[in-house]
Amino acid sequence: MRRRLGLSIVELLTVVTMLVVLAALLTPVLVSARNAVSDVQCVTNFRQVSVAVALYQGSYEDRFVLAKYQAGDEFDPMRDKTWVQLTLPYVGNLVNYKCPRDQGHDLRSQGKFDGDLVPGDPWHHLYLSSMRVNTGYNFVYLAPLVKDGENTFAFPRSTTVIYDPAMTLLIADSVFATDSKKRPTGGGTYLVVPPCRWALDRKDSFELGGYENHQIYTPAHRWERPQREPTQMGGLWPWHDGKLTVAFTDGHVKMLPIARMYEGCEVLPGWGGTLGDSGRYLWDLR
Repeated sequence: MRRRLGLSIVELLTVVTMLVVLAALLTPVLVSARNAVSDVQCVTNFRQVSVAVALYQGSYEDRFVLAKYQAGDEFDPMRDKTWVQLTLPYVGNLVNYKCPRDQGHDLRSQGKFDGDLVPGDPWHHLYLSSMRVNTGYNFVYLAPLVKDGENTFAFPRSTTVIYDPAMTLLIADSVFATDSKKRPTGGGTYLVVPPCRWALDRKDSFELGGYENHQIYTPAHRWERPQREPTQMGGLWPWHDGKLTVAFTDGHVKMLPIARMYEGCEVLPGWGGTLGDSGRYLWDLR
């Protein structure tokens, strides 16, 4: 009697069905494991950048790193440098400023087709790439920039003026922009903007008396009411399943829900709300 070799159609369909079921069962586990690894790497990156900022401070009389040299939006790497470039020697690799969850943007290709980029000029490339990292700097409180006429003034603060370094934000996960479906695009932004400025007694929490809103340099990102426009949160973005990585000025790092980033503050456009609970507000120095 001849032995039958191979599988029948029914057996083949059974095997395929079992493989599909196994793949469906394993895919969430694999995705979860991959995301867990990415989250650990993001926290590690934030710690490295925090150490870099501390090392920079050690070289500059305990002053926080400048956000950039020029209080403007012009792209001139010969006259300007970002805080990322200033701390990069202590970190060693620009990739450490990037969130592993941000898979839609490659820092190495940033600026390739930018009109301001001089072909083959690595300085332009590094300068523009440093602006698209996912580590957004709380510069308005730590090292604000203002433009008074044609002059740029920087006010890098010292850690000695921070009331509670463990509750003061240094850097946080950020996004450059979102598309029509509210999906992140274009990488991150190197500067993030706080949601509030004025305390209940109309005291200026930025401690920049005499300078109007239009004189304080900020990137294009603004705050809107969270329930109306969730992507307009000063450049912040919860890359980690509703949470974002945050490093504080004392060096510790944790993941927080996006809602924690505006607690203690009434969010209104253009810093129109008030800072009501400084004990819960993570941006201020007091």
